[in-house]
Amino acid sequence: MRFYRKKELISYLQEMKCKQQKLLVLQEKYQEILYDLQECAIIIGEEVETEETTHSKTIVKKLEDYCEMIYQISLLEGQAILQKHVDKLDCIISQIVQKMREMSTDKIRIAFFPYKASMWDCMDSVWKCAIKDERCVVEVIPIPFFERNNGKNEAVECYEGDLFPQYVKVRHYSTYNLSQEHPDIAYIHNPYDQCNRVTMVHPYFFSKEIKKNCDKLIYIPYYIAGIYTSEQKVCEMTELPGFYNSSYVIVQTEEYKKILKNNGREADKCIVAGSPKFDAVLTNKETLKLDYYADTLKDKKIFLLNTSISGFLKNKNWFTIMDEIVESFNKDAQSFLIWRPHPLLEATVNALRIAEREQYAKIKIKIQNMENAIIDYSANPLKAIKTADALISDYSSLVPQYYVTEKPILCLNGKKEYREKYICIFDHYDCYFYNDGLSIENFIKMVQESNDPAKQVRRLYIKKMQFKKNAGKIVHESVMRKLKED
Repeated sequence: MRFYRKKELISYLQEMKCKQQKLLVLQEKYQEILYDLQECAIIIGEEVETEETTHSKTIVKKLEDYCEMIYQISLLEGQAILQKHVDKLDCIISQIVQKMREMSTDKIRIAFFPYKASMWDCMDSVWKCAIKDERCVVEVIPIPFFERNNGKNEAVECYEGDLFPQYVKVRHYSTYNLSQEHPDIAYIHNPYDQCNRVTMVHPYFFSKEIKKNCDKLIYIPYYIAGIYTSEQKVCEMTELPGFYNSSYVIVQTEEYKKILKNNGREADKCIVAGSPKFDAVLTNKETLKLDYYADTLKDKKIFLLNTSISGFLKNKNWFTIMDEIVESFNKDAQSFLIWRPHPLLEATVNALRIAEREQYAKIKIKIQNMENAIIDYSANPLKAIKTADALISDYSSLVPQYYVTEKPILCLNGKKEYREKYICIFDHYDCYFYNDGLSIENFIKMVQESNDPAKQVRRLYIKKMQFKKNAGKIVHESVMRKLKED
């Protein structure tokens, strides 16, 4: 028997116990109530009987006893239903529930529903723990999504199942029927459903649809919680479909959960586990390099340039700064630039900034034509993180990911003084800031000279934060425990 189905049957039995109490207060309807109870018992018995085990045979026999007791009570025409009659029914139901709990079940089925391959790192370590758990059967089903590519609300269907790491066995979504498969645990990282102007996962895999066809729906944010201007900004996540449809949500810190609680949000559904996105950087023992550029990168200081969607949309000087970056690296043959635009950045330009398409295309061409630069479109950022000697970035999840490597970072937005103004779930204000007067060219020079005066402070902060190096394990074990307890 499937695990989720056993839980449902036990729930039905508990409901029968509650209905039995109505026999004492609704005596004029006792025949109707008895009929309903008998029908429930028969339905449960027919399903359990198909299991053909010792426990199932015992349960079926007790259900037969229960039906016989119902029949005997039905003969009390004109007589009051007494507590002793209900107690006898309760006793049999309790025995059945106990035997049901002891009955063996199939392995727990876990399904991961990512959509962007580049966001898989928020699930990867959870998945690795799950596949090692002998109690579980685990599948990864990358789901299709739509990119809005112009101002006419037209959309292009996309699928990235072939872009996932080779060690991840994926199942094509066309072979996966949610209602038939009914996973016990389902993981998502996209919380938006229809509420995103740039991308939208296929409606078949909206969180509300998955919720209807699984026991526990778990939302793992694809981002790392960082800085917020207000508690309301922290709470905005709770307004998204993926949050309120989920059974549980993975959050980074107790502070984050506390803010949600203080603002009347569903903090009880939060599991504090850290971020699985840190696991790849903190626990990956492999030397991952962009080996296919090994000759080009040899003897050079390597800089990773990360550009986020919010950085592009909010910074009016974005193209000016990008031109400065290009010019600075054109002057320095001893440095090498790896540009990783956000996976949805170009789609965002096409959907929301149509007038700036040409400018964006020119930036791409400039970097493509540079001898000491590449555009890295690979799904996994880990190779670039491991390879780079320094990071240049507007604020995104990649900043805290890179921060824990202890290597220098130049932030293209913000200032150190903002530390006192903002709520910092993750404090990155010991990085260097472009808006504090440090130019791209001078930052490159610092890295070339191994000059990093803030390094010791970053080290102390990392030690203070006590990052959970096993967030994936914490998530998996916590969810498995919740599955059994609820």
